[in-house]
Amino acid sequence: MKRDNSKKYAKVLFSVVGESAEADETGELLKTFVTVCNKETMGFFSNPFIAENKKVEIIKTTLTELPDAVVNLLRLLIKKNEMRCLAEISKKYNKLLLDSKNIITVIVVSAEKLESSVNERVKNYIRQITKKNVLLTEEIDKSIIGGLVIKAGDLVIDGSIKGKLKSICVCLLK
Repeated sequence: MKRDNSKKYAKVLFSVVGESAEADETGELLKTFVTVCNKETMGFFSNPFIAENKKVEIIKTTLTELPDAVVNLLRLLIKKNEMRCLAEISKKYNKLLLDSKNIITVIVVSAEKLESSVNERVKNYIRQITKKNVLLTEEIDKSIIGGLVIKAGDLVIDGSIKGKLKSICVCLLK
């Protein structure tokens, strides 16, 4: 089984692009490319019977807006037969980009849509804990019944009714 080199590739791409204006665009282009690439497309790029230069040429001619750094990354991934890592590279690159801007991604899970005042309170709370700017994403999950689950990096705060009920069950079973 091959090693996952996605972090290494993401770091190299980030070091090449740096914190330039092109860095944000590169992150968005990677996300878009991953979204557009389905299983068949990835199969094409992984096919050993298709010449590497043909694969690279297709990328260059069809995706003319890609910066040279991304084209070079794709060329390397094709050569090393590691296009399967592209989705992870994109995630890790965008994480590096956010880290460089002192931004943390926070996911707030609730049973129903939250008022903006609640989102602001969550943002302020996480900002105080992490000392980072907060990029908040909301998710609706009716199965949590009520309350909130807040995910910020490795930190998970489960204030949901579902989580409380699980805790009670665990205590009762001891």
